[in-house]
Amino acid sequence: YHGRKPQYTQDDPRLQHAFKLYQAGMSDVDVARNTGIKRTTFIRYRKKFNIKR
Repeated sequence: YHGRKPQYTQDDPRLQHAFKLYQAGMSDVDVARNTGIKRTTFIRYRKKFNIKR
């Protein structure tokens, strides 16, 4: 057993949009508000896929 399957894949359009907003200078909170992805979830995926500004 390897746990639950990931909610988003790396090529998910919502996640890609969130990463673009983050790289454009938006804060985690603002990205979460704009995309509907929870802040903690976004941070987890940002770290998982090593997204930097």
